[in-house]
Amino acid sequence: MARQPWAYILVLGQFRQSSNIAALQYTAESPRVIPMANSRDTFCSDFLQFLALLHITLCRLVRDRIMLNISLRSQLQTYLRNIRRPVELIVSQGGGQTSHEMLAMLNEIASLTDLVTVAEEPQGGERKPSFSIRQVGAKAGIQFAATPTGPEFSSLVLAILQVGGHPVIADRTTIEQIRMLERDYYFETYISLSCGSCVDVVQALNMMAVINPRIHNVTIDGGIFQSEVSARDISVVPTIYMNGEIFGEGRSSFAELGAKLHDIEMSMRAALRAARGP
Repeated sequence: MARQPWAYILVLGQFRQSSNIAALQYTAESPRVIPMANSRDTFCSDFLQFLALLHITLCRLVRDRIMLNISLRSQLQTYLRNIRRPVELIVSQGGGQTSHEMLAMLNEIASLTDLVTVAEEPQGGERKPSFSIRQVGAKAGIQFAATPTGPEFSSLVLAILQVGGHPVIADRTTIEQIRMLERDYYFETYISLSCGSCVDVVQALNMMAVINPRIHNVTIDGGIFQSEVSARDISVVPTIYMNGEIFGEGRSSFAELGAKLHDIEMSMRAALRAARGP
């Protein structure tokens, strides 16, 4: 059966410290929130409902070159009030329509709050077009080599909020494991903008980058960077590389990715202790 256009099922992570999960299912005509596992988080439910509408509009913005309507701008502006400290969106343009669409979307978001600014800083080694999200004066840990529309627009909004000081809400044990990591981890996450499974992975790795400044995640749209996809023989999305080596494929949760990363670091520490000898 053919998939309906603009139809997605999203799960936006684990809220609080239990299994309170809310799923979002929508089509262009009928966005709705499906509460799961006794979710009682009103902010979460409202936020998901809003993101459903916003996803549709942003998809159409790229498709039809339209701007956010007044109602959706107002709702996004309300949620951006949860930002507690200034956030910079640092753009590395590459020219062409894709770059223009990316910059237009970021400027549209920045126009809704004084705490988000857009700056262009060409960097020779960066993928283009791309942009990073960072606190003012800090090193960026989150980067998008993509124009994150469709399901991934929620990843962009959440990343801006979390970099801007809105707390990361997830399993406390996993958060502490990520916070205690001592090595540098550079993730490259290859996605498709129509991939529902990619959202969980992108948001999980972005949260880790917020928790621990030694973690960096770049989300890469395989449709834009097709030469990389071919060179690495990527056939599944999401596909995650860590420090240049394959780390995982397919859907994974924050807890699963965190546990895997923790195990890798513990193994490295054990190997170093063994190499030093008694």
